[in-house]
Amino acid sequence: MHSIITSELKYLANKVLIRMEEIEKWLSRNKELRDRCFQIYSSQHLYFIDSQYLRLPDDLSSSTLEEKLVDVYDTLDELKKLHSKEEYFKRELTSYYQNSQNIKWISKWIARNETIAYQEFLMFLIDYLDYDDNENEYHLKLFFLNSKDLDLYVERDDFCNTIKFLETLDEHY
Repeated sequence: MHSIITSELKYLANKVLIRMEEIEKWLSRNKELRDRCFQIYSSQHLYFIDSQYLRLPDDLSSSTLEEKLVDVYDTLDELKKLHSKEEYFKRELTSYYQNSQNIKWISKWIARNETIAYQEFLMFLIDYLDYDDNENEYHLKLFFLNSKDLDLYVERDDFCNTIKFLETLDEHY
């Protein structure tokens, strides 16, 4: 199984820039592998303390291949969930541009979209587009907790409506 995990992680490591379509295929192809890896690593380093089982890390400085794959999978899956709102943001931006001169309508538009923007997407711009000290960010950068050596960017155009929607909403605050 380690050779399969290594192969799948190497597949991503060989990419510098990836599209959401390719991420979705990778996720689909590796769902069962992720679940098997999760079972393996979640059953390791269990300790019975105060009448309950706790999983404590064996060594904080290194991660197993299983942990790395689960981390990468879960990070990409979270991005996929965020990407699922892209069409919604496109429709909302179209409505906004059609009504941008109507102050009353904009107030209602902001109220309608506050929840999604400031709960589900509160950290989006910071998490994915705040990685360069010189502010030269363009594509979305993914950060992996257990796979810091994996340097992967997602095509910005795949999230163009999300980014524009959040920036537009921010302009009104």
